[in-house]
Formats: sequence, structure tokens, C-alpha cells
Amino acid sequence: MRLLQSSTHSSHAPHVLRFAAIAAALVFTVLTITAPRPEKAEGAFHFEVIDEVMFGRAGDPDVQYVEMRMLAGGQNITAHSILGYFNSDGSYGGDILEIPTNVATGVANGRWLMGTPAFATASGVTPDFTFTPVTLPSAGMICHGGGGGAFPLNPPTWTRTTMSNWVDCVPYGGYLGPPIKGGPASPFGVGDGTSSLTRVSDTDNASVDFVLACPSPEVNTKAIGFNHDNHINLPPARPFDDLTHVNSDLLGDGCGDTDDDNDGLSDADELSLPGPACPPATAATNPLRRDTDGDRFLDAIECTLGTNPSDVLSKPAVTACGPTGDGDADKIATRIETCFYNSNPASNDTDGDAGGAGARDGCEIASLNADRIVNVADQGALASAFGTSMTPQYLVEFDITKDGTINPADMGTLASLISPAGQCP
Repeated sequence: MRLLQSSTHSSHAPHVLRFAAIAAALVFTVLTITAPRPEKAEGAFHFEVIDEVMFGRAGDPDVQYVEMRMLAGGQNITAHSILGYFNSDGSYGGDILEIPTNVATGVANGRWLMGTPAFATASGVTPDFTFTPVTLPSAGMICHGGGGGAFPLNPPTWTRTTMSNWVDCVPYGGYLGPPIKGGPASPFGVGDGTSSLTRVSDTDNASVDFVLACPSPEVNTKAIGFNHDNHINLPPARPFDDLTHVNSDLLGDGCGDTDDDNDGLSDADELSLPGPACPPATAATNPLRRDTDGDRFLDAIECTLGTNPSDVLSKPAVTACGPTGDGDADKIATRIETCFYNSNPASNDTDGDAGGAGARDGCEIASLNADRIVNVADQGALASAFGTSMTPQYLVEFDITKDGTINPADMGTLASLISPAGQCP
């Protein structure tokens, strides 16, 4: 999760706080960008920064990417600009990529991505521009620019060691230069095999602007790679986040998350189906969708109960999901928690976030607008969605009992979770 607004991995705007939880042990000040940095000359691609860098992941050195963020609209005239790097002794290492075309869309806080074929395979997203893997020095500087003019020069034969020719640079690994731009350098490298070098502020000082964080590279179309735990199954306009999912790992999420959608099946298993992880499956399931076939039963529980998670017509009987009683006083029946939420029927706070910014299971299920308060606003939202799954106003997120109909039964469950103060927990 990214912390700049904007930077939440959303613009990743609709990427409002960009997929937060960098690491509980890190404390730093997050500076929101309100204006382009003053040293940048006016131009059609100058109000931008390098936002995230990773060269090597999970033992594969060829998984490489650089994410750019536009600080203002109209900064997408990128054709013939250069991504390049400097060696630890200050010599120019070489061009990594000449950007072949303009970025498709240029909006403030919009992002675009340069990456390798191995990155595309590992992350699940196709970068806006592709480059051949390179070997970077352990201490150096990575830069993007176009020759110092209002537009990238074509042909791009400008002098690479004149720092004013570059729009933005990130010196890393304690690089000393000269030359140097954006320094002093970050003490961190360009990722550590798990984390990426990620911008958390914009002071033009890489030593404080970057930390190692969970990678969340975003392409210009707003698709996100690697970690997808925020806004699972939800289009960007929906005001939900993981704080109102009962089985969320937004708080303290590890970069090596193996089950992005928290449905009980690992990402690797979902992509390799059919197979031993789920004998009933006839096709791969979606690692970013808890309920691939849309029958409201989570993928893993279908595998456990012997039905096909990739076929909407194949689903278990609700009675197979467990008893109708509530085993943990969260006012949600055991069978509903088991089959539809992957929450723990023996715990009223499955994801353990009630002690922090989160809430207990029942509240998280009934807080339909992500404010972690169950009140009349949630009741009104639920009432507006009354109907069966075949009606246009139906929202599966509002179907608390997950029986395919939003009706008084859901309203009754929600009403039972309203506390006198409206707060939850």
C-alpha cells in the first residue's frame, strides 16, 4: 500500500491513500503533493516523479519495473524520453529504455509503468512499456528524462551526464556521485527481493522520500500488480476497503501474500487449477476474486465441500456449511461465516483489527459504507438494494446472509448490530 494520495498502489485517485500498511515498524511523515516541485521546468512531461522501483523479486532478477507518477494533468507526452541509470562511480551506465510512444492518459496522480516481460508474468499486469532486463549496480542512480526541453528530444542524443536533462532521478544504495540529482541518496537498494523502493514523500531528497515497502505497481489503466488486498472484487468507485472485510490483511499485510483475495486458496493453487488443490474444479479460479463463479460461495469452501468453484451451477447446499447458530456472539451464523466470508466462527474478530482502526466481524459485515459505524446510513443503503440477485439494484456486498436476495432478513441482521453509540466495535 502506498501512502501518498493518490498513492494508495490507486489513483490508484480513485487510488486515494495508495494501499497503506508499509510496515508497522516504520514511522515517517507522509507529505501530500499539492503542487509540482519548483525546480521542474514547464513542459508536457516534466511534472512527474519516479514513484516505485524494483529490480529482482522472489529469486528472479529479471522481474524489474519502474513506476512513474504524474504530478499534474497533461504530463503524458513521453515519446522518445529515456529511462537510464548511473554506476556507483558516477559514470553513465546506459539507457534502459527509449519510451516509444506517449502515455495513453495524463491525469494528476496518474501512473504509468515500465517493466520487463518477467515482471508482467509475475505481477499479472502488462506494463505500459516493456524493456529488456538489465543488471543495475548495488549503489547507483536511476533517472527518467528527455533532454531538458519542453518535450522529449527526438532523436534522443542529448548528454546523459548533464543532470538538467533529466526530469527525475532516484539515487539509491548510498550512491554518492557526482553527478547526482534528487540526493542525498536513499540508503536502500532498488528493492530487496520482496519489497520495492517506494516513494512516501516528495521533498526531492531520496534519503527520506523512499522506503522499502510492499510492491504495488500500477499501470496507466489503474490495474495493480502483486498485492491486491485492498478493494477486492470491488470497482474503484465503491467506497469499501479491507477495513470492512471480516477476513482482511490490510493491517500488517506481508509483501509475500500468497492468498490475495483471502478465499482460503493460495494464488498459486488458483492459477494451477484444475489440480489436486481442488479436484472438483474444471478451470483455474481467479486469485483476485473470492468467489470466481459468482454463486456467492467462496472458492475454497466449494473445493472443501466437493463442488466446482469455476461453475456457477455447481454449489454446495447451505446446510453443509455448518449450524445456523452463532458460535462467537458476533450475530453472524456459523454457516454464513464458513461459506461466504471465510471468517472464524469461533472468533468475533477474525482478522484481529478491532483493537486498532478496524472492527469486529459483525460490524465489518454490516458497515456497508466502510466507515466502521453501523447506523441508519447503512440501513438506508441496504434498503435501496432490496431485491434478488437478478435485479439491477442488487449488490452482493449488501447481501449479508448471502442467500441471493437482499430483504428484511438482511435488514434484521444489520439492525441487531447497531450499538447505542453507533460505533463498532
